[in-house]
Amino acid sequence: VVMARRAGPEALERANFTYEEVGEDHPGALFPTRSSCFDTKDDIFLEEEKKIVNRVYAVSSFLRILHALILVAPSDDVSLQAVKQLRTTPVLLRLVAIIHLLPCLSCGISAKFLRMVHWMWLEVVQFGHALQLPPPTFESMKVMGNYIKDHAEPMTSLTDMTNERRLTTPEQTLGLEMARCMSTLLLAVPLLTPGDESKPASAAFISKCVESLVDPVCINLFVAFILYEIQMDMGGGSRDMISREFVEQSYRKKGLKEQSSLFLVRLLMLCDEFRYEVLEQFNRADVFLSQTVRPCYMMELLYSVSFGKYMAKVEQNFLKHSRHAPVDHMAYFELVYALQPRSNTLGMMMLRVTTTKIYLLTPSQDGSANDEQSGQWDPSRELEKDNFTKPTIELERAASDIARIYRCYGSQLLAIEWRSPVDAVADVTVLAFQRMGIRDDVAHFLHRSSSESHDKRAAMLSDPKIRAEVSEKATSDVLAATIAMVAPQNVVATVFGGGKVASFPRMYLMTDKEVIVSDLNFKAWTVPDNAGTYFDDIDSFVPADVNIDHYPGLQEIQHGVAHTLAFHGTAAALTAAQGALPGTQAVVLATEKDKQKASRWKPSCSLPGFPQSKRPQKEQSDPVLQWSSTAYSLPPTEVEFDVGSQPDLRLKAGGGSLAIRFCDDSAREHWRRALAYVCCKGDSGFTREEK
Repeated sequence: VVMARRAGPEALERANFTYEEVGEDHPGALFPTRSSCFDTKDDIFLEEEKKIVNRVYAVSSFLRILHALILVAPSDDVSLQAVKQLRTTPVLLRLVAIIHLLPCLSCGISAKFLRMVHWMWLEVVQFGHALQLPPPTFESMKVMGNYIKDHAEPMTSLTDMTNERRLTTPEQTLGLEMARCMSTLLLAVPLLTPGDESKPASAAFISKCVESLVDPVCINLFVAFILYEIQMDMGGGSRDMISREFVEQSYRKKGLKEQSSLFLVRLLMLCDEFRYEVLEQFNRADVFLSQTVRPCYMMELLYSVSFGKYMAKVEQNFLKHSRHAPVDHMAYFELVYALQPRSNTLGMMMLRVTTTKIYLLTPSQDGSANDEQSGQWDPSRELEKDNFTKPTIELERAASDIARIYRCYGSQLLAIEWRSPVDAVADVTVLAFQRMGIRDDVAHFLHRSSSESHDKRAAMLSDPKIRAEVSEKATSDVLAATIAMVAPQNVVATVFGGGKVASFPRMYLMTDKEVIVSDLNFKAWTVPDNAGTYFDDIDSFVPADVNIDHYPGLQEIQHGVAHTLAFHGTAAALTAAQGALPGTQAVVLATEKDKQKASRWKPSCSLPGFPQSKRPQKEQSDPVLQWSSTAYSLPPTEVEFDVGSQPDLRLKAGGGSLAIRFCDDSAREHWRRALAYVCCKGDSGFTREEK
């Protein structure tokens, strides 16, 4: 009653019934679309001894409201006012005082608070100039730095005990949010001004701020998180066997390594003085604690730092020649595969996304910055040049030119449809991100920056074309779908043959029965018909018998597109959906095959009110995925994870040998858990062996 009458009923309704691409639809989420506690008895909200309202649930509800006000507010003005107030030091101090009175792991209360602060600071960093927000203050950032430090000390003691016990899910969630919030704070540091707001902060000023903001205990903790997940990847305490427990633990990982790594990268980008301290932690774990430290992970970490410094240098060059420097803030700078406009061939490019524009850049092509071993472009070599070579602008488009955004199959492919005359063939750009997990962040930012008006922003949809091609080819559940390249067939070829690989990417698809490979034909991708477009969750590729907590949640997309609610398909759910929001239509479409496989629902968007495109469509005769005739049957006879500097995977199976070079360490670990599931499910008696 208190929440409904006094704490923002409109925001709560949007939080409960709206899926805004940043919502979460599983019970383990911090802010699920429909909280599981709504289905329980009211007794849990009372403290039995005192017969009073449990303060944890009251504060949790309050944080849920604040989270909704930032992400799914009734209007942008409401969200802006919430951000303006929450970022002030007095308000943050009051919130910290409230949270400190409660057990940090109960109901994920501290993690909820950190996630809310993360979104608030991300809004300030990405859209602060456009929304005319005042620069952040170091005082308010220091409040959060101290809060994370206070939690880092007891969390460090927990990581010291991981030889005897594993981190529980609430502990992992809290650690994840601590790393996420701290890395977002580091993003805001360059926005600080040393007094005169017209002058940018100097490198020395930024370095001093970082040293004051980041306590060494936080660095030690996040390094410990990374080492913990690497040991879990290797089997934890039982490295010689592949058990069902290992498989389930792998699928329950929260992403501690990825978020902690992002923190370290941003830390070393801003303050190189921490490099020795960070590397010494990994060296100590390897030499004195006999912990596994993958060389390919360390290479990826150092590469990411070099790429970040290269990004900063490129950005300085853009700001130097840009007339829109105060407003046009750079939000993302990522390595992607895309069609190069000049050669019309698939190659590596750099995607630069700002609040007003989208760029595709190519680095120097003379080979002077290429790595001698892999033959790939290396940003550290680019930085070592006496004369910095500016990247070439291959594509420059305004964010307002985006008509629709399509998340394609998997977690790396993204297609952008640009606004063009109605009678013209659609102008599209297809991207394949190298880094796992960044595609959806970029898509959400493009959606937000496509228009100042909430109702006119580009729709974010799911592409049915590539999904249909996969469904037609795959005969069983898909466990992994990754963009990667061909690797050398053996270690000798890697070391003595230079380790060079084919420069064009491929789609590697793993089901529970086979591995199949496909070349990518981005030229064949076309804008789908409205009847085939739908909204759904991100592909997680978690087996149905492992992902016991996952369920299709409540989804609703507003603002110029059809309202679609996806439920389990029961009559009661459909009735509730139709009465939940005025004018909303509930549609559930699922084939018998989908139901048997317990896969997510695929609602169609060919509904009344959906803008029907009259644009002429290309003939869809050519598929995007051009499958190889060779299929590698599973379970394999041998799997080798290369211990060198590249994230290579080699497996022997029915059909021959296959060697894959992944774009990052996380992608290979995604395949490690999928292969472990296949081997464990088949009861093939697989054992581990370290070489």
